[in-house]
Amino acid sequence: AIGVVALLRWRSQPEGRTKTDTWALKIPMFGPIVRHIDFTSSLSALHLLLENGINSVEAMRLSAYAVANTQLRARFLFARTQIQDGTSFDRAFQKSDLLDQQDIDLLAIGESTGSLINTLEKLASQHRQALSKCFKQLTLIASTLALGLAVSLVALLIFSIVMSLQQVSESILSR
Repeated sequence: AIGVVALLRWRSQPEGRTKTDTWALKIPMFGPIVRHIDFTSSLSALHLLLENGINSVEAMRLSAYAVANTQLRARFLFARTQIQDGTSFDRAFQKSDLLDQQDIDLLAIGESTGSLINTLEKLASQHRQALSKCFKQLTLIASTLALGLAVSLVALLIFSIVMSLQQVSESILSR
C-alpha cells in the first residue's frame, strides 16, 4: 500500500508522470491498450474537428488533449508542428513515430485521394476494434487465472480434508 501511494505521488509530478507513461507503453498487455485508447480518442477528435471545418493545425492541437499518455501526446504535438511546417499528414505521423506503417499508408492514400476525414474515421474505428481484441485477450487471461486459482483452492481444501480424515483414522486405529 505504501508503494502504491508513493508511486501515485511520484506520478502526480511532471517527471514521474513522464517516466510512468514511458513504462506503461512498454508493458506487454497494457502498452497496446494505452496506445489504442489514445489513438481512438485522438483520431476520432481529429476526424470530427476536420469534418466541422477546423484547420488542420488547430485540429491537431485540440486533438492532442484527447491523448492521456504524455509520451504519445508529445509525439502527437511533434506531428502537429510538422504539419504546421507544411508536411503532409502521413509524413508528419511517420516522422513522429506515432502510428504503424499500415496506418501511415492509409493516411497517405486518404490524403492523396482527398478523403482524409473518412480515413481518420476508419483509422479510429480500426483502433477501437483492436482495443476490443486486447480487452478480450485480457479477459481470457484473467478468467483463466481466476479459474486456475479456484481449482487450486478446491484442491487444497480437498487435500486438507483428506489429511484430517487420515489423521483421525490413524488416531482411532492406534487406540
